[in-house]
Amino acid sequence: MIVKYCKKCHLAKRSKNLENVNLELKKILGDDAIIKNICISCCGPGKQKFLIEIDEEVIEANSYEELIDKLKENYGN
Repeated sequence: MIVKYCKKCHLAKRSKNLENVNLELKKILGDDAIIKNICISCCGPGKQKFLIEIDEEVIEANSYEELIDKLKENYGN
């Protein structure tokens, strides 16, 4: 599973330390998940929403907490 999120968009919202985000994603998605902090070419929506791409599927939410809840619902162990 390849997980991507844009470090620049994430930092612009100043929501959480990126190291903590990576740990939280690993906890939800499992140790096999490959997490990449790279642009996912969603700059317009990325300024307004929280986005993450998992195996080329973009998941978006209005807040970081909502994004984590969606990930837990769809990918949680």
